[in-house]
Amino acid sequence: MTSDHKSADQRRAPRFDTDLPVQVAGSEGDAQGSVPGNLRNVSASGAAIEFDPALGKSQVMFEIGDSIELHTDIKPTRGVVVRQDAGGIAIKFDQPEEALLAQIIDTVQKLIDRDA
Repeated sequence: MTSDHKSADQRRAPRFDTDLPVQVAGSEGDAQGSVPGNLRNVSASGAAIEFDPALGKSQVMFEIGDSIELHTDIKPTRGVVVRQDAGGIAIKFDQPEEALLAQIIDTVQKLIDRDA
């Protein structure tokens, strides 16, 4: 018997591992009052952000359902927290972020070409 349900590991958009510094702000999008993090992976539909363990979970108060703004060198991006664990959060972008994803892929490719 087959199932029409996708497994937990299947995603709608390809996901790419990254290691980029970001700032995560609450719904007001105040970059000055933001928390530093690391963009661990990204797709056109969402991203995973890891926070510095030294901050402690009590310092990073983003809960499931919170609206956040992700500040990168590329562009600020809005999303909603869909998962939280001791190390960070996963967000779903409010709108598909193909431009952000394309810019990250282009940057990674330039680094690979430079080091080759």
